[in-house]
Amino acid sequence: MSKEEKDLLGKIGDNSASAWISGVDSSAAGKGHYIALYDTLPGGKLYRYYRFDPQGQGDYNLSFSWVGEGGDYTYIGGGIYKYAGKGKGQYLPRRFLPLPTSHHVEVFDFTLNPLKAVSLSGEIGSSSVDLNTFSSRDDGDNLGRAYKLNASLHPSPITLWNKSLGSLRLSMRYRSIGKRFRPLGRISEVEEKYQWGISTETATGTDFGQQEKKREISGSYHPTKQSVLNFEYGELERGDNIRTIRRRINLRLKEKKAPRISYHWDLLSPQGAGDVLRQRGSIGCTLWKFIPEVYYESEFRSSSSGRDGFQQIGGGVSLSSWGPLSCSSNYAKREEHLSGRRALAFTQQHRLQIRKWHSLTLNTEYSRRRRHFPGESASKQRTDLADIDVRFSPFKGAVLAEAHYRLTSSGVTKKLRNYVYVGKTAGRYIWDDTNGNGQKDEGEFVPDPNGDYILYIEEVGESQPVTELDSGMRLALEPRKALVQKSNSLWNRIVSEFSSNTTLQLQRKTRRENGLNLWEPSESGPAIMRDRSLFQQDISLFGRSRKLSLYLRYSRCSDLSNEYYSGSNRFSSVENSLKLRSHLLPRSTVEVGYIRERKARKGSGTSVNYRIDSHKLRAELFHRPAMSLEFSIRLQLATDWEAERRARATWISLSPGFCYRVRAKGRFRAQMSYTDVNSNKPTLIYQMAEGKRKGTNLRWNANLDYRFSQYASFSFAYCGIKRPERDTVHSLKAEMKAYF
Repeated sequence: MSKEEKDLLGKIGDNSASAWISGVDSSAAGKGHYIALYDTLPGGKLYRYYRFDPQGQGDYNLSFSWVGEGGDYTYIGGGIYKYAGKGKGQYLPRRFLPLPTSHHVEVFDFTLNPLKAVSLSGEIGSSSVDLNTFSSRDDGDNLGRAYKLNASLHPSPITLWNKSLGSLRLSMRYRSIGKRFRPLGRISEVEEKYQWGISTETATGTDFGQQEKKREISGSYHPTKQSVLNFEYGELERGDNIRTIRRRINLRLKEKKAPRISYHWDLLSPQGAGDVLRQRGSIGCTLWKFIPEVYYESEFRSSSSGRDGFQQIGGGVSLSSWGPLSCSSNYAKREEHLSGRRALAFTQQHRLQIRKWHSLTLNTEYSRRRRHFPGESASKQRTDLADIDVRFSPFKGAVLAEAHYRLTSSGVTKKLRNYVYVGKTAGRYIWDDTNGNGQKDEGEFVPDPNGDYILYIEEVGESQPVTELDSGMRLALEPRKALVQKSNSLWNRIVSEFSSNTTLQLQRKTRRENGLNLWEPSESGPAIMRDRSLFQQDISLFGRSRKLSLYLRYSRCSDLSNEYYSGSNRFSSVENSLKLRSHLLPRSTVEVGYIRERKARKGSGTSVNYRIDSHKLRAELFHRPAMSLEFSIRLQLATDWEAERRARATWISLSPGFCYRVRAKGRFRAQMSYTDVNSNKPTLIYQMAEGKRKGTNLRWNANLDYRFSQYASFSFAYCGIKRPERDTVHSLKAEMKAYF
C-alpha cells in the first residue's frame, strides 16, 4: 500500500464507501484496453466514459468495482465492462482499498444455585471494533456492551393430598444489547424475524447498530411423562421501529392406547403492523400397522384492508414397515388470501417403498397440485411431480436392471448467444468463416482454448413454465455369477466371459401442462423446448483375460433444442466401434480399435448444418518398465466425408507420451500430438477432423502435480498449440496451495 493510499485511509475514518482511488490508468499510451469517449447528458453536459478496445491499442487500462445501483457500467464477461449510461449500471472504474480492522470481544459468565431447584446464570459482554486502524477519526463509537440474565426453576413435582399432579418447569430470560456492541458471530435465534412476526418493511438495516431489549418467560407442565403443555410470553424492542409481543402455547398428548394430539398456537403483535396468528393442530393414532392422521394449519396477518394468509386442512394414512413394504397417501386443501384475491389449491402426495424384497428395491413418490382463483378465467394451474427408482438384481447379481423416472416443474427463458471479441488469444472461441461470405454467423464460432472471442449467453423475454422429464433404464448381464457347475467346455467359458450393458436415456422439457408422454415424437412442434435420447449397447468378451479381450459398442443419440432465439437445432449421431486388448508381455499392453461414427446436424437460422460419415482406426501401446514409469504411443488413421459440402478429410495422428509417478506424492505427465490433415477443400468445418485444420497440427502438454505434505501442494501445467495459418500459442499455469 502506497503512502498516498495510507494517507487517504487516515483521513476518512470509518467510512468504507470513501476508501477508493481511481481505477483509470492513463499510462498505457496506445497499449491499453480502453479508449475514452464522451456522452452527452441532459442539459448538454459532456460526460467522459470508456469503451473496451479489442485490438489492445487504447490509452487506458481500467479496474472496475461493483457499487450497485448508480454505477455506469455492466459486466458482460471475460473481464470486459460496457458503458450502460450514467447511473444505469452496477460498476464504476474505481479500486476500493481494504480497511485494516480490529475486533475484540470479552465475555464474563457466571452460574449460581441458591436453591436445589433454582439456578441463576448470566453473561456480561464487551466488544471493541475499530473499522479503520489507520485513522483515529470516528473511534468514539468503538466500545459496546451487552448482558444476559437467566433464572430457571428446574422440573419440580406437584402434589395435592399426596397425589402427583405432574411436574412444572419455569424459566425467565432477559437480554440487553447496546447499539455499539458487535459479536463475533450470530447470537439471535434462527429465523428470528419470522418467529417474532417482524415484516421485511419494518426490519430495515441489520440487527446490529440498534439498541435491543428482550424479555421472555416460559414454562412447561408435564401431567404425565408422555404429555406436555408448553407456554411462553416474550417482548422484543429493537431500535426505534421494532416493538413486538409474542404469546405461544404448545400442547402434546401421547398416552398409551389413546390418539396422539398436538396443537400449536402463536399470537404475535408487532407494533405498526397487524397481529399475526398461527395455528397448527393434528390428531392421529395407530391401527395395527396403519397410522391415519388429520391436521389443520393456518396463518393470518391482520391489516386495515382485511386479512392476508392461508388455512389448510388435510389428512392421510401411512403404512409403516409391513415387512419390506411401506407406503403413505396424503391429501390437503389450502385456501389463500392474497391482497384481496382468493386462491384454492388441492394437493395429493403418494409414496411407496419396497426394500430388498426378492432382489427388488422400489422407491416411488408422486405429487399433484391444482390451484385456481375462483371467479377468474384462465387461472387454473396444475403441477405434477414424480420420482421413481427401481432396482432388480436376481440370479446372484447375474442380471441387474435399473430404471428411474423423474418429473419436475421449472421455468425456462429464451436465450441469445453473443460472441464478443476480446483480443487475440484472450478468449475461448475463434471465428472460422466456413461459408466464405465474410459475415460472422453464429454457427461459425468454434471452441478454442486460445481463441479471440468469448461467449455471453443472454436470457431475454419472460420465464415460461415447463415440465421436465428425466428417465432412463439400464440392463447389465454377467452370466458367470449365476453359473453353478464349473466346466472347461467352450460354451461354459464363452458364457462365463460374456458381459453386456444396455443403457437407455430420455430427457425432455416441454411447455405442455398435461405432463409428458414418453413415446411422443419430438417433432410435435415448438412446445418441446429440449429433447434428448440415448441408446447404448456394450458387449464384452473375455474382459478378464490378459491374453485377448474384445469390446463392442453401438450407440445412437438424438438431441433437439428450441431454447435459443436462433431457432431449432437437431443433432444426431450413430456410433459402431470394436476394440481388442491384449497383454503381449507382462509389462506391455496393446489396444487396437475401429470406430465408425455418423453424425448430423440440422438447424434453422445461421447454424452450420452437416452430415458426416467418419471412419477411424486406432492402435495404442502402453509399456510400464517400472511401477512408477509408463510410456505410451498412439497411432490413428481416419477419414471424414461431409455430404452437404462434398468435403473429404483424411488424417494421420501420432501421440507419444510418458508418465512418472512418485508414490503418495504426485506425478508428472508429458505428451506430444502430431496430426497431418489432407482435404479436397481449402477449409473444413470444425466438426470434421476432430476440430483440426487442414495441414500440420501440433500440440504439447506437460503437467506436474506434487504434494509436499497434507497442507501444501504444487501444480504446473503447460500447453503449446501450433495450427496452420495461426501463430504458435504457449500457455502456462502454476499454482501453489498451502493451508494453515
